Amino acid sequence: MSNDISDIGGNGSYENGYERVLANAKKVKDKCEELKDGGQMPKGISFKVQSNKYLYLQWDSPITGGRTTKKVNVPFDESGVYQARDKAWKIKDALDKFTTASEFKEWFKQEIEGKNEIINDLKTCREIIQELEDEYFNGLNSQTKRPRSRGIPNDIRSWKTGNIHYFKKLPNWDKHPVWEDFKTALFTYKKGTNSFKKCYYALRRIAEKSPNNKQLLERFGEIDPEQTKFKDKQSVSWQEFLDWREMMLTKKVKKGRDTLARKNWLWTTGMCILYALRPSEIAAAINLDKPYTKDGVTIPAISEPSNKTLLLVLGDFTYFGTSIKTGGRVCKPVTTKPEVIELLKIREISLHEYEPEPNSLAECICKGFNGAHSAYMTYHKAPATEIYAFRHLGNQLGEMYGISQEIRARSMGHSVQQNDTTYKKRKNIQTTVDILLNHTKQPINYDMAIDELERLGILNDPSVQLALKVIYQLK
Repeated sequence: MSNDISDIGGNGSYENGYERVLANAKKVKDKCEELKDGGQMPKGISFKVQSNKYLYLQWDSPITGGRTTKKVNVPFDESGVYQARDKAWKIKDALDKFTTASEFKEWFKQEIEGKNEIINDLKTCREIIQELEDEYFNGLNSQTKRPRSRGIPNDIRSWKTGNIHYFKKLPNWDKHPVWEDFKTALFTYKKGTNSFKKCYYALRRIAEKSPNNKQLLERFGEIDPEQTKFKDKQSVSWQEFLDWREMMLTKKVKKGRDTLARKNWLWTTGMCILYALRPSEIAAAINLDKPYTKDGVTIPAISEPSNKTLLLVLGDFTYFGTSIKTGGRVCKPVTTKPEVIELLKIREISLHEYEPEPNSLAECICKGFNGAHSAYMTYHKAPATEIYAFRHLGNQLGEMYGISQEIRARSMGHSVQQNDTTYKKRKNIQTTVDILLNHTKQPINYDMAIDELERLGILNDPSVQLALKVIYQLK
């Protein structure tokens, strides 16, 4: 309800009220016509709008032989039209089933008019949201299958960003769910965007728990939520990173803490590339400076000079208490070439010390480490500032160094399908060419190479054609 005093009484309040009645009646009539024209009504049964405020059903009575009109106990709005349609089909089945007027009359009173004892099953949006919240925190993390907790910042953040953020678009949580409110909330975002898609599925969860879910879900079913608009994603080549890294190392810094920050973030970024990980996952590593042993198997520390495999063990949580997306796994580096390991100073552990401010919000704590990394890269004009750009570079380097897609996907903590779709959208042109020219063990097949080069617009380049002839032994 508006707090504006001009909304109370005033000039034209009766006319405005009657206009709303007529507007609502038009919506109801239009919806009736839509369902009728769409063949959704049983033969012989039709809608009837009375006095612009009542919705009836009409059908031929087998008892009197004439046309009968009956109230069917539905609200006079678009949702009521769907309810009336469903009742029309029930009436048709009953007319085919019952052989006496008394049987049909008794059935009609109970099933259609609703004159039997009515149970109040109405729920407000607030009540349903509370149910959803309880179910969420009583459930398991979709990635790691660990129990969720109201004490884990990532779980709190996921609930808020994936649900509450969109629920807040509803005008009034203390109302019963109605389609118009869902529609208003949903279309605060542009159709085809990622936000529209996320909002659609968040609001749909409320609709699924509503007593009138059948009608609401039909309306949701009329909308395609899929994302069609995408933001440009950053990418970076190995050489671009090395050039920027060299520039940073030769840059003069005035303060000791600046030197430490440079060392920390260059080392972290190198680790992100070497293992195709996010910065926060590096903060969850548990064998950086000490070995890890489980089930009689010991994995050496990364800092150990004799460690040739450089397997990295990730725990479920970072050192500052946040969970990572797919923890509890062992990661393989994209290469163990001594010159690369030495160049990136991988054995010289230098992890940034992140300490959240007291009483920080969960979402701030979760974004803190990755955010600090992005902020540093932005301030120092790195060739890429998005954390995923370096993860994707590592994935591409793994392909170039001959690591199979299955092993890369397992190491990165996702499926092969995801690695083959989502994680190839950031492919850097220079790195793609490097893969084709320098792949050492398992080159991609010829058709795949042609498709990829054509997509990048460099298929007809003479040097690329020459490389194809050499790699695939073409005449």
